[in-house]
Amino acid sequence: MDKDSKAGTETVWFDDFATGFHIGADGRAAQWKPLEAGAFRPADAIITTGDDGLTVIPKGIHPQSGEPAFTQTRAPAPPDAEIPGVLDHVKWFASVDRQSSGGLPGFDTPSGKTIHVETLMSGRTYGTEGHPFGDAVGDPLNDIRLAAPAMFNLDQESNIVFGFFLTNRGIFAAYERAPFARASFGHYTAFSFGLQVGARAPDDWHRLAISYDRASNTARWFVDGKLALEIDRVGRRLDRRHMIIDVGGEEQEVRLNQLQCGFGLYTLLDGSLDGGPGLVDLYGYPMFFDTARGEPHRQDYVDRDSRPTSRLFGQGAELKSRWHSVSYR
Repeated sequence: MDKDSKAGTETVWFDDFATGFHIGADGRAAQWKPLEAGAFRPADAIITTGDDGLTVIPKGIHPQSGEPAFTQTRAPAPPDAEIPGVLDHVKWFASVDRQSSGGLPGFDTPSGKTIHVETLMSGRTYGTEGHPFGDAVGDPLNDIRLAAPAMFNLDQESNIVFGFFLTNRGIFAAYERAPFARASFGHYTAFSFGLQVGARAPDDWHRLAISYDRASNTARWFVDGKLALEIDRVGRRLDRRHMIIDVGGEEQEVRLNQLQCGFGLYTLLDGSLDGGPGLVDLYGYPMFFDTARGEPHRQDYVDRDSRPTSRLFGQGAELKSRWHSVSYR
């Protein structure tokens, strides 16, 4: 990649992993930092670099197939717990080690410029066919709830997330606002959406990019250079057909002051597809609403008890990246 190839593009950060993956205190100037949220340290990852860039797989091995498998999970815990059960989503996450002018993680999103985050990425899932959820999963090779590598960009101030998930058969755009900033922003609508924007095979590589224009409050998702999704009035809900999680609240538009850029390995087991039940109640607390009907109708789950064998059933995911960049346009 020619990181300055486009006229009018100011590349402010670039990593092709040619000298390794420098994260945290690795003895060199770190370019990446691991997720640390209080006592929460998701670290279910074996990280390697080579001629094909960065590869991340979980630490476990499936006893029958020998394929990579997740080892980390969280027991149910309510949202005010030190480690809420919903953090079971995150198996591993790393972000660019950059701080905004406001003192929060990420790159500034100045008016008059568009921030553009791009990566050349591949990935796949393992062991998802062994799920215990019966007919609640239509296609285990194309269900982001079971396991997925992801490119994630987030704002810790507003709790907005723009991302991509990969399955063995699909590319999904992710759009989320988590509920953890309500003390500052009021009882805003909180949600997760996932929209399939492309088809793929496990060995395919893709140029995945997300841009955000603060002046127009518009986010855009690009796949291999083509616009796949555009959302204006960021902070508001999309069509419920694409909703995975509904945490209720009042519609609120919000502008982002910074964007934290990274990637990771995930599950979304409390999520719903096509208005069906969630798979596992990760909170053990009545917080989510039916994605088809909304508040006040409570979300139903295949497993309300959050059995350990529902959260870890031999599934895993692999993430690969040849380069990652952040620019202003």
